Amino acid sequence: MKQILPRLPSTLEENCSLNEILPFALAEEETLAGLHLQNQYFTGERLEKASFSQCILEGCRFPGCQMGQSEFVDVHFQRCDFSSCFLQGSYFSRCQFEDCKGIGAQLQDCTFKNVSFSCCNFELSAWDESRLFSVVLSQSNFSQSWLAECKWKDLSFSKCNFTIASCFHTSLKQLDFSDCNIEGIAVDIKDLAGMVVNTYQAAELAGLLGIKIKE
Repeated sequence: MKQILPRLPSTLEENCSLNEILPFALAEEETLAGLHLQNQYFTGERLEKASFSQCILEGCRFPGCQMGQSEFVDVHFQRCDFSSCFLQGSYFSRCQFEDCKGIGAQLQDCTFKNVSFSCCNFELSAWDESRLFSVVLSQSNFSQSWLAECKWKDLSFSKCNFTIASCFHTSLKQLDFSDCNIEGIAVDIKDLAGMVVNTYQAAELAGLLGIKIKE
């Protein structure tokens, strides 16, 4: 699957204080663009409808923040923390998440286009009713997450953890889970059609169909 990476300018503005510029940008409904933001920290604050474009966020933390209906276009997230962050209804386009954390993050009704997650931990996160187009998930943890009623196109996984994840009313047709951990995954029987799994996984999923495999 061909994926479009963030389009970043050759030079980004450094040494900016997000604590100083973000409140003003929110008040004026302006987009923060062309910035390299490092080690910025917000906790439990109201940052709804934040807008970032052509930025690198490195080591930034937003635990428990209210960031619903925010927009991120051409953004590279490195070692960022969105744990328990509320991001419902947000829009992500041409974004990369590397070594990021979002334990318990609320990502319902979000749109992801040309987005990748690599070496991330989004355990216990909620993605219900989100739309994922040209999205790549690799070596990341989505265990005990909610991915119900999601719509997708060109979605791929590699070595991800989906143990005890809930995927009700999300079609799994042509999705390849063969090198992922899907132990205890919760799905509708009708959504299993066309799902790609390995032999061990097939034996486990057979239990959902009431099939008993005799050795």
